[in-house]
Amino acid sequence: MSRTPLNILCIMSDDHSAEAISCYDSRLAPAFQTPNLDRIGREGLRLECFYSTNIDIAPTLLDYAGVDVPGTMQGKSFRARLADPGISGRDAIYFRYWMHLGHHHQNPAHYGIRTERWKLICYYGLPLDASGTLPVETPGGWELYDMQNDRLELSNLYGQPEHNHVAEELKQRLTELKEQFGDTDERYPSLQEKVAKMG
Repeated sequence: MSRTPLNILCIMSDDHSAEAISCYDSRLAPAFQTPNLDRIGREGLRLECFYSTNIDIAPTLLDYAGVDVPGTMQGKSFRARLADPGISGRDAIYFRYWMHLGHHHQNPAHYGIRTERWKLICYYGLPLDASGTLPVETPGGWELYDMQNDRLELSNLYGQPEHNHVAEELKQRLTELKEQFGDTDERYPSLQEKVAKMG
């Protein structure tokens, strides 16, 4: 009797950074054990590194289901990229944390960009109109990290002359992504003014 191969798609998505998965040999490995991922890695499964965001999940699922992706969705399917590592994915991802000092984390509101090598973060420190935030302003500032040489983000390179060109290129790409996703902050002149003063 021949067996039909299972036709299963499993997408694992969570709010952890890549370093939180033990197969990446990180400082968090003792807390976040992933024995099955480790096992399939040892057995030869190739885990590709490419960038995708949460807005790409729904278009990907629709693509696998054979359903047209509505034009109103901002994300794009990464199905073709999973099938062919030669296909390029996103060159950068845009991220934003709205919950200024919320959720007992005390993280100031910020947004930023992550590329294969670099991470640039703009801490604007304003609650704006997000619910669940604390109504207090925190100092603004930029941070720049070299993710190849400083995965733990311990050395802020922003403002160092030898990295100014990197910061400016990332700021330009960040502006492009904010425009692409309709998150230009035109509704928040106080934020725009603060970021402009930050340089």
